Amino acid sequence: MLEALVTANMVNDPGTISIYCNDGFTVAEAVIERVSGMSFADFLEQEIFSKMGLTNTSAYFSERIRQV
Repeated sequence: MLEALVTANMVNDPGTISIYCNDGFTVAEAVIERVSGMSFADFLEQEIFSKMGLTNTSAYFSERIRQV
């Protein structure tokens, strides 16, 4: 995916439209994994979810997540 993003052109000029797009999450995931040395899911768990007390939140399916 990152290789495809390197050669991709923007569809709109920056700041002209705001729509949901996974490309930013794909790039963020790669940066976080490279800088932190952890998987994206582990980083989210350690640095965000646990610090916010989010005990029923996960970046991936987990048996520990209580079914609501």
